[in-house]
Amino acid sequence: MIKIPYLTALSTYFSYGLLFVFGHFRDFFSIVLDVRFRSAPDVWFDVVQRYSNDNNKTLRRTSKVTRCLNLGSYNYLGFAAADEYCTPRVIETLKRFSPSTCSPRVDGGTTTLHNELEEIVANFVRKPAAIVFGMGHATNCATLPALIGKGGLIN
Repeated sequence: MIKIPYLTALSTYFSYGLLFVFGHFRDFFSIVLDVRFRSAPDVWFDVVQRYSNDNNKTLRRTSKVTRCLNLGSYNYLGFAAADEYCTPRVIETLKRFSPSTCSPRVDGGTTTLHNELEEIVANFVRKPAAIVFGMGHATNCATLPALIGKGGLIN
């Protein structure tokens, strides 16, 4: 058993508690003041380019702006933002199937949506079957190594 130093444990719990309290204050004041502190990440965002003459100790802005696809928030399709087409359908689906369909199937079970989606994907790629995962990490770390051996290829 690994023994964690007392100071490390104490500072970790203190930091967690501080974040917890700060989060509740933010939520409280956003309701009371009707202020939105955060917004959904968008599909695209603008990056202002900067330059440095001293190995990035100081950065100076340029007037050049680059439009970038947001791949860092898992919202590269834009579904996290309110949309007049998608949002009502998402809410309807959540009422019908519950948010548990977003969790791994071992936790929330397989629904008719999972089966339907896998059938559509299999037909689209012209294969007899397909497996669909909600996130890529478990796919890469756990499932693919179990399906293929050394030197194997998935098509």
